Order: sequence, then structure tokens, then C-alpha cells
Amino acid sequence: MFTIGDYVLNQQTGHLGKVIGYGQQIMNHNMQTVTLKVLVAETVNSQRREFVFEDQVSAWVKWSTETYQFRSAELKVLSAE
Repeated sequence: MFTIGDYVLNQQTGHLGKVIGYGQQIMNHNMQTVTLKVLVAETVNSQRREFVFEDQVSAWVKWSTETYQFRSAELKVLSAE
């Protein structure tokens, strides 16, 4: 499980960001699943700078702060080209 403040990567969308909370989503047949609310700072395919994205916990993997800072700088270089 992730804690508030962890950096995470969404394996399906490529969104990188910081965990800001948890939620829940009702699936088929009234089943509930836990979701993760993430403040996304950068995306490869979006011009939006900061927004909240929510997805199932299973869609996210932990991302280290050092790797996140490197990836964020890399994205800025790519967008400047």
C-alpha cells in the first residue's frame, strides 16, 4: 500500500505524481475497490501542469523521489525541443 506523500507512476497512463489521498469506486455488482488520488505534476502527452488523477491502486507503482526528479527534468528537456 502507498502512503500520503509517496511518488507513484501509473503503469497505464504514464502519469507521475504524489499521493494525496484515497478514494473508492463502485464496480460491477456493487463491488467496491480502493482508488489512489494523485497530484500529477508532469505527463508526457499533456500540456496540463498539475491536476488530480484517480485510479485503482493496482494501476500504480512506487516511484522513488530521485527517479521522479530525473524523469521530470527529462520531460522538461523533451518538451523544450
